[in-house]
Amino acid sequence: MERYLMYLRKSRMDTDFDEVSVEETLNRHRRILESFCKERRLNVVEVLEEVVSGESLSSRPKMLRLLELVNTGMYAGIICIDIERLSRGSSLESGYIMQVLQTNNCKIITPSKIYDLQNESDEQFTDMKFMFSRYELKTITKRLVRGRNQSASEGKFLGSVAPYGYRIYKLAGVKGNSLKIESSEAQIVQMIFDMYGKQGIGYNTIAYQLNEMHIPSQTGTWGQTSITNILNNEVYLGMIRWKHEPTKRIVKDGMLAKKRVVSKDYELYEGLHEPIISQEQWDMVKSKQQERN
Repeated sequence: MERYLMYLRKSRMDTDFDEVSVEETLNRHRRILESFCKERRLNVVEVLEEVVSGESLSSRPKMLRLLELVNTGMYAGIICIDIERLSRGSSLESGYIMQVLQTNNCKIITPSKIYDLQNESDEQFTDMKFMFSRYELKTITKRLVRGRNQSASEGKFLGSVAPYGYRIYKLAGVKGNSLKIESSEAQIVQMIFDMYGKQGIGYNTIAYQLNEMHIPSQTGTWGQTSITNILNNEVYLGMIRWKHEPTKRIVKDGMLAKKRVVSKDYELYEGLHEPIISQEQWDMVKSKQQERN
């Protein structure tokens, strides 16, 4: 009996079913495919599911696992909701996916069409679908970047993890998030600024003392880096820091990957959140840092 793999992917960038969560959309896709497989009596032996962008193979562990399985030559096809789920990345990566499927005589099966890459017209049509998919991704990305730039300029918080001393909350009546102060952590932030700015205590000593006091950091223990990050983050002044760590594309092991790099040319906007420290505390720290340097 022929064996099949089912692949489900949803990107948080996708705009279809905006009113529905990513998880709900994935479940909906799964139900559609399960019904389709039952109707066609397709023997699905493994389901691979992930919530990632389709832009880079290196960030899609389930897709890499799927290609590894296909390369065994034991599978007749991949079942997915539509062909765009397989790739929205570069022509190099789309071509690699097609090559793996074609070499192993593995079909792409969707509820609307079966793509047999041994067939020349299906191969060309698949290639064209991948090309349109890449174009669509670029369009979505541009729109998202415009929206995020606008949100940052309005003082909204765009990160996924709140800085130490804050918690993320959803703004009422408008799209976007802001930060609210977590009082117990905010006191530690104040203490860190005073220890460095007023008392002249160094990064490592501050970290050591906080650990001795059994005060947990976001990662569990304090170190030089966590102290430095707090003392250099304008968010504590009530500002929003934007494009501080932009994503840079790199080629790693023959695949496109993303890497975050710290930029000195970032943008600052007045935030909607309350500051934890005063301008005087910030200036004292900056002055002390210059002295030490």
